[in-house]
Amino acid sequence: PAVRRIDLDLRYPAYTGMTPERIEDGGDVAAVRGTRVKVNVRSTMPVTGGRLVFEGDSSITLRRANDSTLVGELTVREDGFYRIELTAEDGTKVAGSVEYVIDALDDMAPSIVVRKPGRDVRPTNVEEVFVEVEATDDFSVGRVELVYSVNGEPEQTIALNDSGARRSKEVIAGHTLFLEEMSLKAGDVVSYYARATDGDGARQGQQAASDIYFLTVRPFGRDYRQNQQGGGGGSGGQQDPGALTQQQREIVAATFKTERDRETTPPNVLRENVTTIHLG
Repeated sequence: PAVRRIDLDLRYPAYTGMTPERIEDGGDVAAVRGTRVKVNVRSTMPVTGGRLVFEGDSSITLRRANDSTLVGELTVREDGFYRIELTAEDGTKVAGSVEYVIDALDDMAPSIVVRKPGRDVRPTNVEEVFVEVEATDDFSVGRVELVYSVNGEPEQTIALNDSGARRSKEVIAGHTLFLEEMSLKAGDVVSYYARATDGDGARQGQQAASDIYFLTVRPFGRDYRQNQQGGGGGSGGQQDPGALTQQQREIVAATFKTERDRETTPPNVLRENVTTIHLG
């Protein structure tokens, strides 16, 4: 006997939100770690049994579904190979197939960006600022949030999607910040960023954050003109408050990005980034 056909039924981990998939007339397996694969083997003639044989000669027994069909299940944990061994009706064990590849895919972290405004802006304290974010994941996006803080106070979190709804690989969501409700005054700063996870209720999942942005409140009904104070020779002028605020924002943004990317940044680059922030 030999293998005539292999059909694979893939059941992905629940946190991915992916529906089961059937691959007909296949053999090679490429799936995220933790995926359970039901292997349906059809032989060219009746057999009494068989095994899935892996590297190192570990094996899983195949059960008979009928005279020429065997069924077994494997779980994708690491890269490797497997082959199918069949037991003929006379008890002889034969190699029923060539080796097939098992490719264990890593679950990548999601990514998220702020599409609108996508930059720092200077609204008045009565304006409405619409923030739109886009999150993507290799399997499915879980929770998407908008996180903001006023003048460095504790962060406030707003859920932008229903994580219990049908999940997809891409989520575009938005929220309007009503600045008038925040009791802001000229010079106040609202920092914000977006956050996404690929987990579900049963799994925390991996998390990602966008860049951080700032809303700096400008006076209502007034135009700022630089160098308003007349010339004249006095002693060295004071530092422009606006320039100082900009410098502070740049330090906050650099610190946020360095901390966010800490785990994926080479140690020498991380040290350089921290030193640069300290010098700022």
